[in-house]
Amino acid sequence: MTHSHVEARPPRWVLHADVDAFFASVEILDDPRLAAAPLAVGGLGGRAVVASCSYSARVYGVRSAMPMGEARRLCPGLVVVPPRFERYSTVSSALMERLERVSPTIEAVALDEAYLDVSTLDRSTESLTQLAVGLRADIAAQLGLDVSVGIAPNKLLAKLASEAAKPRIIERSIRDGRGVVTVDAADVPAFLAGRSVRELHGVGPATASRLARVAIRTIDDVLAAPVEVVRAAVGARVSAELLAAARGEDSRRVSPERATRSIGVERTFESDLMSLDEVDEMLVDLAAELAARLRAHDQRAATLTLKMRYSDFSTVTRSRTVADPLLASTDVRAVAVRLARETEPERGVRLLGLSGSSLREAGAQLSLLEAALPGLDTAVPRAATARAAGEPEDRSSSGGAARVAAESAGDRVRQRFGPSALGWNVRRD
Repeated sequence: MTHSHVEARPPRWVLHADVDAFFASVEILDDPRLAAAPLAVGGLGGRAVVASCSYSARVYGVRSAMPMGEARRLCPGLVVVPPRFERYSTVSSALMERLERVSPTIEAVALDEAYLDVSTLDRSTESLTQLAVGLRADIAAQLGLDVSVGIAPNKLLAKLASEAAKPRIIERSIRDGRGVVTVDAADVPAFLAGRSVRELHGVGPATASRLARVAIRTIDDVLAAPVEVVRAAVGARVSAELLAAARGEDSRRVSPERATRSIGVERTFESDLMSLDEVDEMLVDLAAELAARLRAHDQRAATLTLKMRYSDFSTVTRSRTVADPLLASTDVRAVAVRLARETEPERGVRLLGLSGSSLREAGAQLSLLEAALPGLDTAVPRAATARAAGEPEDRSSSGGAARVAAESAGDRVRQRFGPSALGWNVRRD
């Protein structure tokens, strides 16, 4: 009798690292006095929202994405500081550098969050747990941040494990988290039992609502329900993905090549903007903020999108793609102003946003900028091309390179001394 030999598949391990209350933690790191009070990062206007908050603020019910007015009502002693995205990006780069020392197969999904494929390390569950403990200690010692780590056979479970490792608010008090949670394949059913369907990847409010109509609210409910009932509630494709997730299955790979698709900034106003002049004025700051964030990510944007939400909550977007990707604030604003001319600000503007997409590495465009330096024959033809295309045009011999260098110097000043140390000075011609 012939026996076929099936080679056992090596175990797959994914590590998910997530910094606790990242923005708020960075603010406390830079100003330890903030640790003494409940802290929120966000705006102060009537329509502002909480971008991040400390655990001492969460004790009062404050949470991310909550309107700031509601947060201040829940916590009268709440200290609010404005966000500093350039600073967060700098800390994020240092964080990712520490994580890459564990595994080069890393997928950053946010400034404070990344997946690592640690399968090739050929470690046991116990040694992987010790690896995570050491990683947390290293990040705490070198960066002053607390990071929660989950280790599991796939991304879905690793993400849930890191959430389980975080501190908890129980009966208006902070309970320390475990820091590291490891889920072995044999532990999956017990680990998922009793969880809400909302915890599964891809299940949003609309899907959860449709499932609730057929009495499916937990992962246990998904597994117990007849397949045809789940399919009728959410459709064939979603039901198949949902059932797989409820069993703890996830085929997504850690993708190091995954790149940031867009970088954006937006602002909600306490009083509606009512004219194009007011919109143009706001675009000065937004263009400067977006350019600073692009520089922080070492990116240029070939496509700029203007987002405008009117007082009736209807939203319009306008986009334009340029030949030379944008980085200088003046260039970003020049395109944004043209896009604003295609809108109707007289309807009342409650929100304005700018985002850059079709991103390119900033360093890759250096030769284009250098081509406009004095003494090179390409300087005049490039300016003529910009005029013909209706794109931002360099008005000095050193062109965009000088502006980018000056703005980068400003970034470093604000990063060291705070956002108010140096104001934006975007030319309005």
